[in-house]
Amino acid sequence: MIDKWESENRYVVGRDGDRIVAMIAMRLVRPFSLDSKLPNIDSYLPPGRRPMELRLLAVEKAYRGTATLMRLLRTAMGIALAEGYDMAVISGTTRQLRLYEHMGFTAFGPLVGTPGAEYQPMYAKAEQLHAQVGRLLAPERQSEPASFQPGPVGLLPSVRERITRPPESHRAAMFAKDLATVREALCKMTQARHVALACGSGTLANDMVAGQIAVSGEHVLVINDGEFGGRLVDHARRHRIPHTVLEKAWGESPTAAEIDRAMRASGARWLWAVHCETSTGVLHSLPMLREVAERYGARLALDTVSSIGTVPLDLRGVALATASSAKGLGAIAGLALVLTQDIPAIAPEFLPRYLDLGLYLNGDGVPFTGSSPLVGALAGSLTDTDWPARYRAIADAAAQLRARLTGAGLRPVAVEACATPAVTTLAVPAHRELITVGERLESEGFLLGWRSGYMREHRWIQAAMMGAFPRERVGALGDALVRHLT
Repeated sequence: MIDKWESENRYVVGRDGDRIVAMIAMRLVRPFSLDSKLPNIDSYLPPGRRPMELRLLAVEKAYRGTATLMRLLRTAMGIALAEGYDMAVISGTTRQLRLYEHMGFTAFGPLVGTPGAEYQPMYAKAEQLHAQVGRLLAPERQSEPASFQPGPVGLLPSVRERITRPPESHRAAMFAKDLATVREALCKMTQARHVALACGSGTLANDMVAGQIAVSGEHVLVINDGEFGGRLVDHARRHRIPHTVLEKAWGESPTAAEIDRAMRASGARWLWAVHCETSTGVLHSLPMLREVAERYGARLALDTVSSIGTVPLDLRGVALATASSAKGLGAIAGLALVLTQDIPAIAPEFLPRYLDLGLYLNGDGVPFTGSSPLVGALAGSLTDTDWPARYRAIADAAAQLRARLTGAGLRPVAVEACATPAVTTLAVPAHRELITVGERLESEGFLLGWRSGYMREHRWIQAAMMGAFPRERVGALGDALVRHLT
């Protein structure tokens, strides 16, 4: 049999050695096979979803009743979610309706097919199906998974408690107290003089910095050696900032001489870089960047989203630095932070109000509605963490993990000389599948970073030591990575 959509299908197969023992086909484009059996199926489905179809399920008899079917579905849902599909539709055999319902499928519409071979149209939200199948695969694991993701990160008890408090007005006394605590703690940690908080992510913080550079009208040299360096270039382009890009291979860090030559050739008055390139795990030398900028009388702007809270950070001499409430600071994502040495004037009219750093730093620091749970959670993390001890714990854990990996012949993307202790990124070997590795690690209780588009494109997986990460599980994590990557 040759399926009529053979060239368009995506197949997930189960193998026992070299032998294929199970399969399921994913159809990501319309029409679905179900479209020909039931007109207007979208009228039955929850609105606002992007569906795909699962079909042609086959499992050899000897492998039925095992975890094979669940693994096929979980892998298929992982692919679907990673590519933006958030619903699965099937034509479920009426003999297995209870099984499908147990996995999270909901029946819709009338039966289709012929007498004796009837099927029930069904749908499932992809994220719920993915999670339910995961629970069915690992019912014995009751403890919370060990999170080694760059985000969301593990939370301290004080952070969990603060995030569940009822929201308060951003004009309330407790909000003002928490805001002052956050600003004071961040300034003490980094030697910055001022901190602005906005509701948003680190991307918003970088847009606010881009706004300040754009207002200056000056040329900027942007260092691009990873996913987030590339995003700084995009910020510059979108804000129509005159800029020059210093490109380096991902996993490498530019030398002082290379930056010096680029600064001299471009005449740039700003130097903009990602301090810790989260994608690769490269940590640039802050003293070197500061020295080169000072040599040319340029202002230095840094994305410190993944370095603040993971390594000691001295921002003296840094005009603008960005961060977020999650990652190394160990709270809930949702607050964009900009740390400065000076308070800028309120910007000209062409800069959107929400991006105007001057509005956040002139006055009471709350120009727009704030989130009391997010600010309170960040205040709890900052005050309840012994930061020197945290830096030592991250460095020790990273050294332990890196030694285990390199001892087994696995080489992180970032070379040792410029590697951050907070992120270890690894390339998945050609004989392994990224999704399979990620899913199996999750089934064993380890949450790592691998689902982002750029991670899938490069076939990378990464372990991050951020937030309240489980230090006691680092050894087991190293063993698991070696087992699945070699």
